[in-house]
Amino acid sequence: MKGINHEHLSFLILLFVLIMLFHFNIRFDIFQLISFWILQTLYINCDLDARHSRSKNRIGYFQYMFYFTKHRGIMHSYLLWLTFALIMSYYGYLWCGIGVFGSAVSHIFSDSIS
Repeated sequence: MKGINHEHLSFLILLFVLIMLFHFNIRFDIFQLISFWILQTLYINCDLDARHSRSKNRIGYFQYMFYFTKHRGIMHSYLLWLTFALIMSYYGYLWCGIGVFGSAVSHIFSDSIS
């Protein structure tokens, strides 16, 4: 799947998640969830290890941090993003972690079905 399609799908899933949270009256920090979902979708996503990635071009010189990773390797691991989300939750940023994890899961899932 092309990168732009991943982004569109991720934003569509974010909209669905927000509707579900509002529908079931779940209290959440909307700013943290939306901002970190967007940050993970556009900048720090699973395709930073791809050769020609839109997100890799967006982060500039930081792209060299991912030079030694293999595409669809560690960055496409649910466990990596879950660990990252749990660490954020431990420090009191639960909805930031959910935003990062949710966007990563939507990306990885869309890769697996396409």
